[in-house]
Amino acid sequence: MRKKSLPLLPLHAALCALLAFTFAACGKKSPSPGASTPDSAAPAGSAAIAFHNKLVDFSKLAREPLRKIVQTSKDAAEFVERDTGPSSKPRWDMPLLGINPYEKLAKNTLAAPASFPKADQEFFNTRIKLAKDSAAELNKIINTLKAYYNAEDYKDDKHKKFLDLKPRIQTLVEQIATATDEMGARSEEIASAAEREALKKDPIGIYILNMRDIMAKVEQQMDYLADDRMNCGNENKTPAETAANIAKTKDLVASADALSTEIASMAEKFKAADMTALKKRPTLAKDYEDFFKRLDEQQGEVRKNIRFAKEHGGIGTASDIKNLAGTVRDVVQGHNDFIDHVNKGN
Repeated sequence: MRKKSLPLLPLHAALCALLAFTFAACGKKSPSPGASTPDSAAPAGSAAIAFHNKLVDFSKLAREPLRKIVQTSKDAAEFVERDTGPSSKPRWDMPLLGINPYEKLAKNTLAAPASFPKADQEFFNTRIKLAKDSAAELNKIINTLKAYYNAEDYKDDKHKKFLDLKPRIQTLVEQIATATDEMGARSEEIASAAEREALKKDPIGIYILNMRDIMAKVEQQMDYLADDRMNCGNENKTPAETAANIAKTKDLVASADALSTEIASMAEKFKAADMTALKKRPTLAKDYEDFFKRLDEQQGEVRKNIRFAKEHGGIGTASDIKNLAGTVRDVVQGHNDFIDHVNKGN
């Protein structure tokens, strides 16, 4: 459940004085099933945020075993090829070892709030059911294969049971991943709107919205700079190769450069915000100031890389791109420090 270009964004702490809300780093954007969003001034706003928090927990249960299931299926497929003895048998007991998250998921009663538009209710509830049904079926398959390999029944049918179930395992894994990704993206969209409306009504909300508006632009900028085309390597290139790389990345670099100008303008405006509401809260005032110091440093690194890209047609290696994306972490931490201190009443 990776949020593109800001995988570094941790869980946003909830605003205790307002509405409890946790952002999840959840997957790809999916089309909005309905144009309307619950009114955060009504109970629907709180319901949207509470639902999002519960969905984060639901998705964690659903996705937690997937990596191990995929790996065990791969091990089993390799065992079919080798079949070298009991010591290398696939361990189908491992994916759901300990407290089985799929048994907990089966008891989960999550459903979209009745205050959601009908289209959104259907969007979430169908995917919740799909994820639960897929998890239940995977749970059954894993128990079947665990018994099958423990009893060494694969020796009687030459792994037929596993080979027959392997495509279904892959389908179920993909169904869970896709359903939770789509729900996470839509839920965050709805809950973010609800929280935004709540923040507008709080005296310190403007400072949080200022930081988040800038982080949205930084995220958009990093989308361009972390594009695969920006990987130009670090080996020497001929003038023709460099020119080709520059042409290939020209649109990305221009877009990132334009955002640098926009971010700088926003920062100048937001730094000059009326600080009256933080007059008696010096810790928050310092956090707000510190956020912009972090942003200045991060944008300095961005500008250096943009200049390099204009000359060489890219950022460098995959490692260079990763390091640049990592600079966002410090900006996000500045925002999270502010939120943490809000929650602590500082």
